Amino acid sequence: MAKHDFLHAGMRAARRKHWDRAERYFGLAIDDAERSGDRGVVTSCHFWLGLIALWRGSYDDADAAFETAMAAAEEEDNRRTAAMILSYRGAVARDREDWDTADRWFRQAVALAGDAGDHLRVVSCLVDLGQMASERGRFDDAEAWFRKALDATEQHGDRADLALSFHRLGVLALQRDDLDNAEEWLRTSVHLSETLDDSSIHAMCLEHLGQVVHRKERPYEAMVLLVRAVTGAGPTVDTGWLWYTIARLAEEAGPDAPGAAWREVTGRRPPPAVRARLRVAHLRLRWPWRPLGEATAAVRRVWRAHLVAGRWPKRRG
Repeated sequence: MAKHDFLHAGMRAARRKHWDRAERYFGLAIDDAERSGDRGVVTSCHFWLGLIALWRGSYDDADAAFETAMAAAEEEDNRRTAAMILSYRGAVARDREDWDTADRWFRQAVALAGDAGDHLRVVSCLVDLGQMASERGRFDDAEAWFRKALDATEQHGDRADLALSFHRLGVLALQRDDLDNAEEWLRTSVHLSETLDDSSIHAMCLEHLGQVVHRKERPYEAMVLLVRAVTGAGPTVDTGWLWYTIARLAEEAGPDAPGAAWREVTGRRPPPAVRARLRVAHLRLRWPWRPLGEATAAVRRVWRAHLVAGRWPKRRG
């Protein structure tokens, strides 16, 4: 097998989580590439070895492998690859909570990616810098990084990236209790995400806008937003957290609010499956320590009683 065959065999093994086999293939590829002077293969192999170490949780080995890959990329003056490796070194330092080192790597990655014309990498690293600042409570710095990411996205990004940029600024404003600005940013993100193929982005934007509206003491409007998120979510989107939030809001807006919100959004009454989901969510809200199976069994017992009695039991309270 040639060096490229070893490289691709290692990549396949790594994707299947056969770490030891992947490391053997990458070692063979490195030996062959060193003999032939192919620095590109050397860079790729060491980068993948760094990924394997990172997935295994061995941060020292990951950083060492990325450093070797970085040196090989610099030898062939591959700035795009060097920027990618720097961003991973920043991620390793961030996971180790070595904030200053992570900040340095991400900043260098932004500069290299900008020179190489890798605008997606620029935005990604700017977002990483903003998220680190937010985690450390430096909200002014976080907003500055997120605004830079927004500016870069407006020039080179697509509609999904733009929606996510406005969403980040909205969530940051929510963290700072700046509810008016949070609502403005998040309504923009909702508008931009309405026509996206990825319905999970739209659901996420609606959910956070619902949080803002709820904090502004408009629980029914917040419920309508969450119902919009549920009805617009695709089959691959996990909506369990949305149902739970709707059930929680029903305690403030009234027990009939979910049905009214559903009719307002869809134009029809909630079907039985929707009512069942709300009952399960309500049970989890009342007894969060009970396993989901017990809550579901309780709902089934209620449905069985309905079928036997031929009518719905009177609502308590």
